[in-house]
Amino acid sequence: MLAMKWGNCISFIEIFSLISFSVCAVAQNDGLKPKDGLPVVTVTGVFEGLVYVDGEGVYVITNYNSRSRVDYRVTGDLKEKVAALEGQVVAVQGTARRQGWSGSLDVDKILRSRKPPAFPQVSPAKDGVTHGQ
Repeated sequence: MLAMKWGNCISFIEIFSLISFSVCAVAQNDGLKPKDGLPVVTVTGVFEGLVYVDGEGVYVITNYNSRSRVDYRVTGDLKEKVAALEGQVVAVQGTARRQGWSGSLDVDKILRSRKPPAFPQVSPAKDGVTHGQ
């Protein structure tokens, strides 16, 4: 391995190698075929995001303030309880299966919820440049 160890520290190259191996192993072991060349990644942990309800679909949108957001369709016994928190930011514990910019999230436990921070008011300035207020 090209990585160097300093005491108990692990270098970035080792961490990246471990993450890459884990993602490949998960993608190969969950039995799904990659869609459009994208691996299916399964992660268990705590997810925080904005709750959005669209008809029958309930979604937790992580990184919702960014263009890099990922939406997870909520599944499992707690789907209706998550739907009741629409418009709030929730932290949930569960297992997500992600492929590209979307996936599914089987929620095991709702840890907390809060109102999202207010988005800044934006108005056009006289010079044509948009400024936050």
